[in-house]
Amino acid sequence: MFNSELIQKYFTEYMVSNPLDFLAFLSCFIPFLVCIFYFRMAWQKSKILVIYVFLSVFLELIGGLYAANSKNSHLVYLLFFSLETICLSIFYIQAVKIKNYRIFVSLIISIILAAILYNIFSTSHQINDYSISTQSIGFISISILSFYIILSKSKISELSNSLLFWINTGSILYFSGILFVFLYVTKVLDPANKHLVGLYDIISFSLIIFRTLIAIGIVKSKDNDPITHVKYGA
Repeated sequence: MFNSELIQKYFTEYMVSNPLDFLAFLSCFIPFLVCIFYFRMAWQKSKILVIYVFLSVFLELIGGLYAANSKNSHLVYLLFFSLETICLSIFYIQAVKIKNYRIFVSLIISIILAAILYNIFSTSHQINDYSISTQSIGFISISILSFYIILSKSKISELSNSLLFWINTGSILYFSGILFVFLYVTKVLDPANKHLVGLYDIISFSLIIFRTLIAIGIVKSKDNDPITHVKYGA
């Protein structure tokens, strides 16, 4: 049956208690609606990106309902981080057709998933700071290498028309925010610091930017070749 009290609690106590968290939740619908509107083009361009966008909406709803029902939602978000790692890694592998790059990304995804799986099997009741920091460092490394390839190894007619450019820009901002919070804030700052809780909003803010840039990338690159519209130089 439809539980109106749970839905009310979901939007009042959980979401509206922190406006930025609520905006971060709503932001998952930005790329989702863009994928729906441009579904045929988006699916042809990058199936894995569309899957990632749809999974984000589904897991955001599940995680939020767990929290609203006073249940521990850490396992849901650990699964999200795992699926996020797989989807984004596949996207990068498909976007950059360079053998050594693909080997590097495959190695990074193996390290990240090992860290997250260790977190899940050791304790699914909390998110280990180091497992998510490992994910962030891995994708920051991938993003930096991707920027290098865009600048020195490829020929792009218009940078704003490259889906890889938008996803990559959002990725490095998003994972830099996560790394700052999970490594620096939780490990360096004093737990009694009155500003500690507020700094977690950095993750929500970074997530909003990332999802918005995904949507922009899909729209801006809609008339171009799948994924990148990049022609690799010799």
